[in-house]
Amino acid sequence: MSTALVVRTQRHKKIGDSSSPMVYTLKRKPQDAKIFDLARIAQDIEALGAMSAEDVEHVGKAIVRQMRQTLTDGNSVRLDGFGIFHTTFKCRATELAKDCTVKNIERVNIRFKVANTLRLVNDSNATTKGGANNLVFELVTADKDSTGGGSGDTQQEQTGALLKKIKDSGKLVVGTEAQYAPYEFKDLDANFAGCDMWLAQQIADALGVELEVVDMSFDGIIPAVQSSQVDIGIAAFTVTEERAQVIDFSEVYEKSPQAVIVKKGNEATYSTKESFAGQKVGAQKGTVQSLLIKNVLSDSELFELDKYPELGMEVAAGNIAALVVDSAVADALIKSNPELALAEFEFDPNEVNYGKAAVIAKGNEDFVAAVNEVITKVASDGSFQKAYDDAVALADSMGLEMD
Repeated sequence: MSTALVVRTQRHKKIGDSSSPMVYTLKRKPQDAKIFDLARIAQDIEALGAMSAEDVEHVGKAIVRQMRQTLTDGNSVRLDGFGIFHTTFKCRATELAKDCTVKNIERVNIRFKVANTLRLVNDSNATTKGGANNLVFELVTADKDSTGGGSGDTQQEQTGALLKKIKDSGKLVVGTEAQYAPYEFKDLDANFAGCDMWLAQQIADALGVELEVVDMSFDGIIPAVQSSQVDIGIAAFTVTEERAQVIDFSEVYEKSPQAVIVKKGNEATYSTKESFAGQKVGAQKGTVQSLLIKNVLSDSELFELDKYPELGMEVAAGNIAALVVDSAVADALIKSNPELALAEFEFDPNEVNYGKAAVIAKGNEDFVAAVNEVITKVASDGSFQKAYDDAVALADSMGLEMD
Protein backbone atom coordinates (compact mmCIF):
# COMPACT_ATOMS: atom_id res chain seq x y z
CA MET A 1 0.00 0.00 0.00
CA SER A 2 1.38 3.41 -0.98
CA THR A 3 1.93 6.08 1.64
CA ALA A 4 1.39 9.84 1.78
CA LEU A 5 4.47 11.54 3.19
CA VAL A 6 4.00 14.27 5.80
CA VAL A 7 6.46 16.50 7.63
CA ARG A 8 6.30 18.07 11.04
CA THR A 9 6.28 21.87 11.06
CA GLN A 10 5.85 24.69 13.54
CA ARG A 11 3.66 27.76 13.43
CA HIS A 12 2.24 30.27 15.87
CA LYS A 13 -0.91 29.04 17.57
CA LYS A 14 -2.58 32.25 16.41
CA ILE A 15 -1.46 32.49 12.82
CA GLY A 16 0.48 35.65 12.03
CA ASP A 17 0.83 36.69 15.68
CA SER A 18 4.50 36.51 16.65
CA SER A 19 3.58 36.79 20.35
CA SER A 20 1.44 33.65 20.17
CA PRO A 21 3.07 30.40 21.44
CA MET A 22 4.51 27.97 18.90
CA VAL A 23 2.67 24.73 18.17
CA TYR A 24 3.48 21.69 16.05
CA THR A 25 1.35 20.43 13.19
CA LEU A 26 1.73 18.19 10.14
CA LYS A 27 1.52 19.01 6.45
CA ARG A 28 2.03 17.08 3.24
CA LYS A 29 5.63 16.84 2.15
CA PRO A 30 6.15 19.43 -0.62
CA GLN A 31 5.90 17.95 -4.11
CA ASP A 32 4.99 14.50 -2.72
CA ALA A 33 1.45 14.41 -4.15
CA LYS A 34 1.31 13.95 -7.93
CA ILE A 35 -1.49 14.85 -10.34
CA PHE A 36 -2.78 11.86 -12.30
CA ASP A 37 -4.45 13.01 -15.52
CA LEU A 38 -6.66 10.88 -17.76
CA ALA A 39 -3.73 9.74 -19.88
CA ARG A 40 -1.83 8.48 -16.81
CA ILE A 41 -4.90 6.71 -15.44
CA ALA A 42 -5.49 5.13 -18.86
CA GLN A 43 -1.94 3.76 -18.88
CA ASP A 44 -2.43 2.22 -15.43
CA ILE A 45 -5.68 0.57 -16.53
CA GLU A 46 -3.99 -0.77 -19.65
CA ALA A 47 -1.26 -2.26 -17.45
CA LEU A 48 -3.95 -4.27 -15.70
CA GLY A 49 -4.84 -5.86 -19.04
CA ALA A 50 -8.43 -4.65 -19.02
CA MET A 51 -8.53 -2.15 -21.93
CA SER A 52 -6.11 -0.32 -24.15
CA ALA A 53 -5.03 3.13 -22.95
CA GLU A 54 -6.50 4.66 -26.11
CA ASP A 55 -9.91 3.08 -25.46
CA VAL A 56 -9.86 4.23 -21.83
CA GLU A 57 -9.13 7.82 -22.90
CA HIS A 58 -11.97 7.75 -25.44
CA VAL A 59 -14.41 6.48 -22.81
CA GLY A 60 -13.16 8.96 -20.21
CA LYS A 61 -13.56 11.92 -22.55
CA ALA A 62 -17.01 10.72 -23.56
CA ILE A 63 -18.06 10.53 -19.90
CA VAL A 64 -16.84 14.09 -19.28
CA ARG A 65 -18.74 15.38 -22.32
CA GLN A 66 -21.93 13.65 -21.23
CA MET A 67 -21.56 14.86 -17.64
CA ARG A 68 -21.20 18.44 -18.88
CA GLN A 69 -24.34 18.09 -20.98
CA THR A 70 -26.29 16.51 -18.13
CA LEU A 71 -25.28 19.26 -15.70
CA THR A 72 -26.07 22.07 -18.16
CA ASP A 73 -29.51 20.47 -18.61
CA GLY A 74 -30.06 21.15 -14.91
CA ASN A 75 -29.68 17.55 -13.78
CA SER A 76 -27.28 15.78 -11.41
CA VAL A 77 -24.79 13.03 -12.16
CA ARG A 78 -24.17 10.08 -9.86
CA LEU A 79 -21.18 7.84 -10.42
CA ASP A 80 -21.73 4.75 -8.26
CA GLY A 81 -18.92 4.30 -5.79
CA PHE A 82 -17.62 7.81 -6.46
CA GLY A 83 -20.22 10.45 -5.70
CA ILE A 84 -22.80 12.90 -7.00
CA PHE A 85 -22.14 16.03 -9.08
CA HIS A 86 -24.83 18.70 -8.92
CA THR A 87 -25.25 22.41 -9.58
CA THR A 88 -26.03 25.30 -7.24
CA PHE A 89 -26.29 29.02 -7.88
CA LYS A 90 -26.11 32.35 -6.11
CA CYS A 91 -29.04 34.68 -6.68
CA ARG A 92 -29.17 38.39 -5.86
CA ALA A 93 -32.22 39.13 -3.70
CA THR A 94 -34.69 41.90 -4.52
CA GLU A 95 -37.37 43.71 -2.56
CA LEU A 96 -39.92 43.57 -5.40
CA ALA A 97 -41.12 40.34 -7.02
CA LYS A 98 -41.02 41.87 -10.52
CA ASP A 99 -37.29 42.56 -10.10
CA CYS A 100 -36.52 38.95 -9.22
CA THR A 101 -35.74 37.29 -12.57
CA VAL A 102 -33.26 34.74 -13.88
CA LYS A 103 -30.88 37.63 -14.59
CA ASN A 104 -30.39 37.85 -10.81
CA ILE A 105 -28.51 34.53 -10.86
CA GLU A 106 -24.93 35.78 -10.59
CA ARG A 107 -22.87 32.60 -10.33
CA VAL A 108 -23.44 28.91 -11.11
CA ASN A 109 -21.33 26.34 -9.26
CA ILE A 110 -20.68 22.62 -9.68
CA ARG A 111 -20.65 20.78 -6.34
CA PHE A 112 -19.52 17.27 -5.51
CA LYS A 113 -20.79 15.03 -2.71
CA VAL A 114 -18.55 12.05 -2.14
CA ALA A 115 -20.13 8.60 -1.90
CA ASN A 116 -19.98 6.92 1.51
CA THR A 117 -18.12 4.02 -0.06
CA LEU A 118 -15.32 6.40 -1.13
CA ARG A 119 -14.79 8.22 2.16
CA LEU A 120 -11.16 7.93 3.21
CA VAL A 121 -9.84 7.33 6.73
CA ASN A 122 -6.47 7.60 8.41
CA ASP A 123 -5.06 4.08 8.59
CA SER A 124 -3.35 4.92 11.89
CA ASN A 125 -6.76 5.47 13.53
CA ALA A 126 -8.77 2.91 11.54
CA THR A 127 -10.43 -0.04 13.24
CA THR A 128 -9.46 -2.25 10.28
CA LYS A 129 -5.86 -1.75 9.24
CA GLY A 130 -5.09 -1.87 5.54
CA GLY A 131 -8.69 -1.28 4.46
CA ALA A 132 -9.47 -0.34 0.86
CA ASN A 133 -10.36 3.24 1.88
CA ASN A 134 -7.48 3.71 4.30
CA LEU A 135 -4.92 6.41 3.60
CA VAL A 136 -1.53 5.57 5.09
CA PHE A 137 0.51 8.55 6.29
CA GLU A 138 4.24 8.37 6.92
CA LEU A 139 6.03 11.03 8.94
CA VAL A 140 9.44 11.92 7.51
CA THR A 141 12.15 14.32 8.67
CA ALA A 142 14.11 16.93 6.78
CA ASP A 143 16.59 14.29 5.60
CA LYS A 144 13.63 12.21 4.36
CA ASP A 145 14.17 9.39 6.89
CA SER A 146 10.98 7.80 8.12
CA THR A 147 10.01 8.33 11.75
CA GLY A 148 7.13 5.87 11.63
CA GLY A 149 3.57 6.69 12.42
CA GLY A 150 4.08 9.36 15.01
CA SER A 151 7.50 9.47 16.63
CA GLY A 152 10.76 11.01 15.52
CA ASP A 153 12.57 14.28 15.85
CA THR A 154 11.03 17.70 15.34
CA GLN A 155 13.18 18.90 12.51
CA GLN A 156 11.36 20.79 9.77
CA GLU A 157 11.96 20.20 6.11
CA GLN A 158 13.74 23.13 4.53
CA THR A 159 13.50 22.86 0.78
CA GLY A 160 15.35 26.10 -0.08
CA ALA A 161 14.19 25.81 -3.69
CA LEU A 162 12.30 29.11 -3.88
CA LEU A 163 14.94 31.18 -2.09
CA LYS A 164 17.65 29.69 -4.32
CA LYS A 165 15.57 30.42 -7.44
CA ILE A 166 15.13 34.06 -6.39
CA LYS A 167 18.82 34.56 -5.76
CA ASP A 168 19.86 32.69 -8.92
CA SER A 169 17.47 34.74 -11.08
CA GLY A 170 18.48 38.00 -9.42
CA LYS A 171 14.88 39.15 -8.94
CA LEU A 172 11.99 38.89 -6.51
CA VAL A 173 8.62 38.66 -8.28
CA VAL A 174 5.79 40.08 -6.17
CA GLY A 175 2.08 39.72 -6.93
CA THR A 176 -0.25 42.55 -5.88
CA GLU A 177 -3.36 44.47 -6.89
CA ALA A 178 -2.41 48.13 -7.19
CA GLN A 179 -5.79 49.65 -6.35
CA TYR A 180 -5.82 49.56 -2.57
CA ALA A 181 -4.25 52.73 -1.20
CA PRO A 182 -2.41 53.31 1.04
CA TYR A 183 -1.14 49.72 0.83
CA GLU A 184 -0.60 49.38 -2.92
CA PHE A 185 -1.45 51.77 -5.75
CA LYS A 186 0.22 53.66 -8.59
CA ASP A 187 1.49 57.21 -8.35
CA LEU A 188 0.93 59.90 -10.97
CA ASP A 189 3.89 58.57 -12.97
CA ALA A 190 2.33 55.07 -12.99
CA ASN A 191 4.99 53.75 -10.61
CA PHE A 192 3.98 51.27 -7.93
CA ALA A 193 3.56 52.98 -4.58
CA GLY A 194 2.22 52.26 -1.10
CA CYS A 195 3.58 50.81 2.13
CA ASP A 196 3.24 47.23 0.84
CA MET A 197 5.36 48.06 -2.19
CA TRP A 198 7.90 49.73 0.10
CA LEU A 199 8.01 46.52 2.14
CA ALA A 200 8.49 44.46 -1.03
CA GLN A 201 11.47 46.63 -1.94
CA GLN A 202 13.00 46.14 1.53
CA ILE A 203 12.73 42.37 1.12
CA ALA A 204 14.33 42.50 -2.33
CA ASP A 205 17.14 44.71 -1.02
CA ALA A 206 17.79 42.33 1.88
CA LEU A 207 18.09 39.43 -0.57
CA GLY A 208 20.32 41.45 -2.89
CA VAL A 209 18.01 41.16 -5.89
CA GLU A 210 15.87 43.39 -8.11
CA LEU A 211 12.15 43.83 -7.47
CA GLU A 212 9.58 42.94 -10.14
CA VAL A 213 5.91 43.70 -9.41
CA VAL A 214 3.06 41.94 -11.20
CA ASP A 215 -0.32 43.70 -11.02
CA MET A 216 -3.24 41.25 -11.02
CA SER A 217 -6.70 40.68 -9.59
CA PHE A 218 -6.70 40.17 -5.83
CA ASP A 219 -8.36 36.75 -5.93
CA GLY A 220 -5.73 35.57 -8.43
CA ILE A 221 -2.70 36.30 -6.23
CA ILE A 222 -2.80 33.21 -3.99
CA PRO A 223 -3.23 30.85 -6.99
CA ALA A 224 -0.31 32.67 -8.65
CA VAL A 225 1.82 32.11 -5.54
CA GLN A 226 0.85 28.43 -5.42
CA SER A 227 1.69 27.90 -9.10
CA SER A 228 5.02 29.80 -8.85
CA GLN A 229 3.90 32.54 -11.24
CA VAL A 230 5.03 34.94 -8.52
CA ASP A 231 7.39 34.36 -5.59
CA ILE A 232 5.33 36.14 -2.95
CA GLY A 233 2.01 37.95 -2.59
CA ILE A 234 1.97 41.31 -0.82
CA ALA A 235 -1.44 42.92 -1.06
CA ALA A 236 -2.73 43.72 2.44
CA PHE A 237 -3.62 40.06 2.95
CA THR A 238 -5.53 39.44 6.15
CA VAL A 239 -4.40 36.40 8.11
CA THR A 240 -7.12 33.74 8.25
CA GLU A 241 -7.18 30.03 9.15
CA GLU A 242 -8.79 29.26 5.79
CA ARG A 243 -5.96 30.84 3.80
CA ALA A 244 -3.37 29.22 6.05
CA GLN A 245 -4.55 25.83 4.81
CA VAL A 246 -3.23 26.54 1.32
CA ILE A 247 -0.36 29.02 1.79
CA ASP A 248 2.07 30.14 4.49
CA PHE A 249 1.91 33.59 6.07
CA SER A 250 4.78 35.79 7.06
CA GLU A 251 4.73 37.54 10.41
CA VAL A 252 2.06 40.23 10.67
CA TYR A 253 3.46 43.58 9.58
CA GLU A 254 0.41 45.78 10.23
CA LYS A 255 -2.92 45.58 12.01
CA SER A 256 -5.90 47.50 10.74
CA PRO A 257 -9.40 47.86 12.20
CA GLN A 258 -12.36 47.61 9.84
CA ALA A 259 -14.70 50.47 8.92
CA VAL A 260 -18.12 50.79 7.31
CA ILE A 261 -18.65 53.46 4.66
CA VAL A 262 -22.16 54.75 3.90
CA LYS A 263 -23.64 57.54 1.82
CA LYS A 264 -23.25 60.93 3.50
CA GLY A 265 -26.37 61.69 5.53
CA ASN A 266 -26.92 58.01 6.44
CA GLU A 267 -24.33 57.87 9.22
CA ALA A 268 -26.90 57.60 12.02
CA THR A 269 -29.16 55.32 10.01
CA TYR A 270 -26.57 52.57 10.23
CA SER A 271 -25.56 52.50 13.87
CA THR A 272 -26.25 48.86 14.87
CA LYS A 273 -25.89 45.40 13.33
CA GLU A 274 -29.65 45.21 13.06
CA SER A 275 -29.78 48.35 10.93
CA PHE A 276 -28.08 46.46 8.08
CA ALA A 277 -30.73 43.72 7.98
CA GLY A 278 -31.97 43.24 4.43
CA GLN A 279 -29.53 45.84 3.09
CA LYS A 280 -26.81 45.30 0.48
CA VAL A 281 -23.35 45.64 2.01
CA GLY A 282 -20.35 45.67 -0.32
CA ALA A 283 -16.92 44.08 -0.16
CA GLN A 284 -14.13 43.43 -2.61
CA LYS A 285 -14.37 39.90 -4.00
CA GLY A 286 -12.04 37.39 -2.38
CA THR A 287 -11.31 39.49 0.72
CA VAL A 288 -11.81 38.88 4.41
CA GLN A 289 -14.38 41.69 4.40
CA SER A 290 -16.76 39.34 2.55
CA LEU A 291 -16.44 36.82 5.38
CA LEU A 292 -16.88 39.58 7.93
CA ILE A 293 -20.17 40.63 6.37
CA LYS A 294 -21.40 37.03 6.24
CA ASN A 295 -20.43 36.31 9.85
CA VAL A 296 -21.06 39.58 11.67
CA LEU A 297 -23.66 41.34 9.50
CA SER A 298 -25.34 38.04 8.68
CA ASP A 299 -28.80 39.54 8.13
CA SER A 300 -27.51 41.79 5.36
CA GLU A 301 -27.00 40.86 1.71
CA LEU A 302 -23.40 40.55 0.55
CA PHE A 303 -22.62 42.50 -2.63
CA GLU A 304 -19.21 41.86 -4.23
CA LEU A 305 -17.23 43.53 -7.00
CA ASP A 306 -13.63 43.07 -8.15
CA LYS A 307 -12.50 46.63 -7.32
CA TYR A 308 -13.24 48.56 -4.15
CA PRO A 309 -13.34 52.03 -5.82
CA GLU A 310 -16.30 50.76 -7.86
CA LEU A 311 -17.99 49.71 -4.62
CA GLY A 312 -17.53 53.24 -3.29
CA MET A 313 -19.32 54.54 -6.38
CA GLU A 314 -22.18 52.10 -5.74
CA VAL A 315 -22.56 53.46 -2.19
CA ALA A 316 -22.46 57.08 -3.38
CA ALA A 317 -25.11 56.31 -6.00
CA GLY A 318 -27.38 54.70 -3.40
CA ASN A 319 -27.30 51.30 -5.09
CA ILE A 320 -25.93 49.61 -1.97
CA ALA A 321 -26.19 50.68 1.66
CA ALA A 322 -22.59 50.32 2.77
CA LEU A 323 -19.05 49.16 2.06
CA VAL A 324 -16.66 47.41 4.48
CA VAL A 325 -12.92 48.13 4.09
CA ASP A 326 -9.79 48.59 6.18
CA SER A 327 -10.04 51.82 8.16
CA ALA A 328 -7.01 53.37 6.45
CA VAL A 329 -8.57 52.72 3.06
CA ALA A 330 -11.88 54.11 4.30
CA ASP A 331 -10.24 57.36 5.38
CA ALA A 332 -8.57 57.83 2.00
CA LEU A 333 -11.72 56.93 0.08
CA ILE A 334 -13.86 59.38 2.05
CA LYS A 335 -11.33 62.19 1.53
CA SER A 336 -11.56 61.69 -2.22
CA ASN A 337 -15.36 61.40 -2.33
CA PRO A 338 -17.43 63.97 -0.39
CA GLU A 339 -20.59 61.88 -0.90
CA LEU A 340 -19.26 59.18 1.44
CA ALA A 341 -18.97 59.06 5.24
CA LEU A 342 -18.25 56.65 8.08
CA ALA A 343 -21.27 54.90 9.58
CA GLU A 344 -21.86 55.31 13.30
CA PHE A 345 -21.73 51.52 13.57
CA GLU A 346 -18.38 50.14 14.68
CA PHE A 347 -17.28 46.51 14.75
CA ASP A 348 -16.37 44.93 18.07
CA PRO A 349 -12.52 44.81 18.12
CA ASN A 350 -12.74 41.17 19.25
CA GLU A 351 -14.54 40.34 16.00
CA VAL A 352 -12.11 42.06 13.66
CA ASN A 353 -8.63 41.86 15.15
CA TYR A 354 -7.07 41.32 11.74
CA GLY A 355 -3.40 41.46 10.83
CA LYS A 356 -1.75 41.98 7.44
CA ALA A 357 0.90 39.52 6.23
CA ALA A 358 2.62 38.39 3.04
CA VAL A 359 1.67 35.04 1.45
CA ILE A 360 4.22 32.44 0.35
CA ALA A 361 3.84 28.96 -1.12
CA LYS A 362 4.07 26.15 1.44
CA GLY A 363 7.34 24.33 1.87
CA ASN A 364 9.61 27.40 1.80
CA GLU A 365 10.41 27.93 5.46
CA ASP A 366 13.81 29.48 4.76
CA PHE A 367 12.25 32.12 2.50
CA VAL A 368 9.53 32.79 5.09
CA ALA A 369 12.28 33.24 7.69
CA ALA A 370 14.12 35.71 5.44
CA VAL A 371 10.93 37.73 4.92
CA ASN A 372 10.15 37.65 8.65
CA GLU A 373 13.62 39.00 9.44
CA VAL A 374 12.90 42.06 7.30
CA ILE A 375 9.43 42.53 8.80
CA THR A 376 10.79 42.35 12.34
CA LYS A 377 13.42 44.97 11.52
CA VAL A 378 11.11 47.50 9.84
CA ALA A 379 8.48 47.07 12.55
CA SER A 380 10.94 47.59 15.39
CA ASP A 381 12.81 50.56 13.94
CA GLY A 382 9.62 52.43 12.97
CA SER A 383 10.44 52.57 9.26
CA PHE A 384 7.32 50.69 8.20
CA GLN A 385 5.11 53.13 10.12
CA LYS A 386 6.84 55.99 8.34
CA ALA A 387 6.30 54.28 4.98
CA TYR A 388 2.64 53.82 5.89
CA ASP A 389 2.25 57.49 6.84
CA ASP A 390 4.02 58.58 3.65
CA ALA A 391 1.71 56.36 1.58
CA VAL A 392 -1.38 57.84 3.24
CA ALA A 393 -0.11 61.36 2.50
CA LEU A 394 0.65 60.49 -1.14
CA ALA A 395 -2.73 58.86 -1.70
CA ASP A 396 -4.41 61.87 -0.11
CA SER A 397 -2.53 64.31 -2.35
CA MET A 398 -3.55 62.31 -5.43
CA GLY A 399 -7.19 62.11 -4.46
CA LEU A 400 -6.87 58.36 -5.02
CA GLU A 401 -6.83 58.72 -8.80
CA MET A 402 -6.07 55.09 -9.59
CA ASP A 403 -5.09 53.62 -12.92
